[in-house]
Amino acid sequence: MHPDLFGCIIFFSASYFCTLMGSYFYLAVQIIPEIQKMEVIKKFVLILLPVFFSFSAAGQLRNISHKTYDLSDSLQVIQLSIVDPLRWEFWAGDKILLETRLKLLNSSPSILEFLLEDGRYEVVATKEGEVLTLSSKIKKRPGMTYKGKMTEEFVDMRLFIPDAFTNMSDSSFRRIK
Repeated sequence: MHPDLFGCIIFFSASYFCTLMGSYFYLAVQIIPEIQKMEVIKKFVLILLPVFFSFSAAGQLRNISHKTYDLSDSLQVIQLSIVDPLRWEFWAGDKILLETRLKLLNSSPSILEFLLEDGRYEVVATKEGEVLTLSSKIKKRPGMTYKGKMTEEFVDMRLFIPDAFTNMSDSSFRRIK
């Protein structure tokens, strides 16, 4: 399931639940005149709502990172070999800028930190003559589980390429002479 869709479902579920509980509480206060029973309902609502919201946000971790790659004047071609979903656009800068957005579901902060330090989402640059190749450091990522649940990874990359280049394909760019 797409992470934005998942977030919308959680938001609307929480909104619906709050509306439902608010209506229930209002009706209970109107119908039940005894103060003792109202106190029980107030305690029920005050205990249940934080518990509900803690479950909806548990295990969601996000990270945004930026990395730049210097371009020499002799560089004529940029090749891409990146396994994650990638969007690219031209910009007025003189360097390549890579923005990586990461979202993990069913994970922990320590796992996220380990994955980042291990270079799981890293893109490396190799230069051979006039060609710069940007490729994923780890091409095949094994699945992970945390507390018995499968950890879901959502990786979205945006690549900003200097406007001194033109695209030959979605994975290849040539310097404009």
